Amino acid sequence: MEKNLKRSLVYLVFLTLIVTVVFVIIVCINFSIFEKIDWAATGQVGDFFGGVIGTLVGAIGFILIYLSFVSQTNSQKEQEKQFLKSQIESRFFELIKLHKENVNDIIYSPKKTTEIRGRKAVDFIYQQIEQCYGEIGVFFEFETPERIYTSKYLEKIRCYQKERSGICLLNLAQIDIAYSIVFFGTSHTDLQALYRLLSRYYDEAFIKLICRYVRLKPLSEDLMAKWRIIEERNLTVLEIKDAFEKLDERTAKESLTLEEISGYEDHYIVAFRDLAKIEKLNKYYGGHQYKLGHYFRHLFQTVKYIDEKTILKYGEKYDYIKTLRAQLSTIEQYIVFFNSLSFMGRAWEFDNIVDNTSNKHRNKWLITKYNFLKNIPDLYPFEGVLEINKYYPDVHFEFGDKPSTRASLEEVFTATDNLQDQYCCREKE
Repeated sequence: MEKNLKRSLVYLVFLTLIVTVVFVIIVCINFSIFEKIDWAATGQVGDFFGGVIGTLVGAIGFILIYLSFVSQTNSQKEQEKQFLKSQIESRFFELIKLHKENVNDIIYSPKKTTEIRGRKAVDFIYQQIEQCYGEIGVFFEFETPERIYTSKYLEKIRCYQKERSGICLLNLAQIDIAYSIVFFGTSHTDLQALYRLLSRYYDEAFIKLICRYVRLKPLSEDLMAKWRIIEERNLTVLEIKDAFEKLDERTAKESLTLEEISGYEDHYIVAFRDLAKIEKLNKYYGGHQYKLGHYFRHLFQTVKYIDEKTILKYGEKYDYIKTLRAQLSTIEQYIVFFNSLSFMGRAWEFDNIVDNTSNKHRNKWLITKYNFLKNIPDLYPFEGVLEINKYYPDVHFEFGDKPSTRASLEEVFTATDNLQDQYCCREKE
C-alpha cells in the first residue's frame, strides 16, 4: 500500500505541474498585464485556478502527511524490533555462559581420591559410550529388527528408513541401548529404571540379557582382569546365555563347588561368577544421568529458544546457533549425536521424521537445520562401523562436500522469513 501511495504522489505532482503550466500559458494568451485588468474576469480565473490546483495540492499534502505517519510508525516498530533483538542476544549469551558452567560442573570420580571434571570428564563419558557400543555388538550380529523391537515401536520408526534410506534399525538400536546404559548406569537401582524405560521399545528378555552382561564389568582395576578373561574369549550370545544359566544353576544348588564350576571351558564361567556375585561392587558403567541430563536439557532449550524467535530470520538464527556450536568440543558434538539418536533425545530431530513428513516437520529438524554436528571430523567412528552421515545426510559437515539436498532444505527453512515481519514486534519475552 505504501508503494502505491508513493506512486500516486508522483503522479499527482506531475499532474499539478502540468495543469499549472497549461493554465499559466492560457492566462498569458488571454490577458495582458499592460492593459486594464478586467477584475470580474480574472476573479473567475482565480477561483478556477484555486479550485483545481488547490485540490491537487491538498491531495498531495494529505498523502505526504500519511506517509510521514507511516514512516514514523515503521521507525517505531524498527526500534521495538531492535530492542527485542537486543534482549534476545543478551539472554542468549547468558545461556552460553550457563552452558560453560554446566560443562565445568560435570565431575566424575572413578576413585575416592581421583576426580576429573569438565571436558576431561566429557571425554571419559564418550570413551564409555564407545566401549559399551563395542561390547554389546555381539547381541546384534544375527538379530532382526522384528525380534528386538516391540511391534508397536518398530511400526513407528519404519518411517526413518523412508526418509533416510541409509539408516540401519539394528545399528540404531545398538546406539540407543549403549548410550542409555552409559547414561543410567548398571547399579541395581539404575537398572530397574533402565529396564522399565527400554522395555517400552525393545524385547524385554533381549534388554535384560544385554544389561546383565555389561553389568559384570567392574570399576576396580583389581577385578578388571576377570572382565578381560570374558572379553578376550569373544563369546557368542549362546555362550553368554549358557554362562548365566550355569550361574543361575549354582545359585539354585549351593553345593556346586568351585572345582565343578572351573571345569567348564576356559574358566570364563568363574569370571562370570566372581563378577556377578558382588552386588555392591562399583560398576564401570556408574551412570551419568544427573550430569548429562541437566547438560542436554539446557543445550536443547538454548537451541530451541533461538529457533522459536519469530523476530529473527533464518540467517540470524543460524549465526546464533553457530556461536553456540563453537562452544562445543568435538567430543561434545559426538555425544550430542548419540543423545539425538537415543529414545531420550529424539526431540532434536527424529521425533519429526514421520510418515508423509511435511515442511512443517522439517523446520523442526534442529540438528540438520543449523548444521549442529558440522565440526565432527570423522564420520566413521568406532573403527568405521558407524556412519554418522547416514543418520544426518543433509548436514553440511565441515570436512565433507555440501549435500545436493541442502539447498532445497534451506529454502524450506527461509520460507517463513517474509511472513514473520507482520507480527514479530508483538512477540513477548
